[in-house]
Amino acid sequence: MNETLRGLGLRELPEDRVIGFVGHGMRRLLLSSLEAAAPGRADALLEPATARFREAYGRGLLDRTRLHAGVDGLLAELLRRGARLSLLTNKPRAFTGPILAGLGVADRFVDAVCGDEVSRPKPDPEGLLRLVERSGLGRAETCLVGDSAVDVETARMGGVASCAVAWGLRDLDELRSARPDHLVAEAGAIVPLCAGPAAPV
Repeated sequence: MNETLRGLGLRELPEDRVIGFVGHGMRRLLLSSLEAAAPGRADALLEPATARFREAYGRGLLDRTRLHAGVDGLLAELLRRGARLSLLTNKPRAFTGPILAGLGVADRFVDAVCGDEVSRPKPDPEGLLRLVERSGLGRAETCLVGDSAVDVETARMGGVASCAVAWGLRDLDELRSARPDHLVAEAGAIVPLCAGPAAPV
């Protein structure tokens, strides 16, 4: 984000400030960052900022992106137990595909809905409900696993179970305040929550 701001001649923002804007899709991330860096000018700067951000983010997709400890094994075990894994993300499709491929997990997911494929990003349940319908499973057989209050709210609005993980960008207090159905500290703890077919993760 700061590379985008610098390219527009704007001041950089502290990393924790930018992280606080993450979770509601690229457009909102950009608008919030622009408003913080250039109050009153966010709308006017959105178009050039979007182009710069797409270029910069696309160039460094995997620079700091890694699977969290235990996630590779978790996905393998869930598949072994017959789970149907789908992905719901606010990231655009152009970023999501290369990230999954670069991390070596693209073939673990049977379906995905990305931020530019819905009319409203999470926490609106549009993408979630699309995945549930296409999975052939019901809401009662679905658990949404995520690392933010936005994910928990998405699950709640979509009428499915939620599992918050404690190793993402958000702190424990925020996750607890979101009141997920489950809160886990390590990847292996998710397995017994999804013993049968489940989607999405």
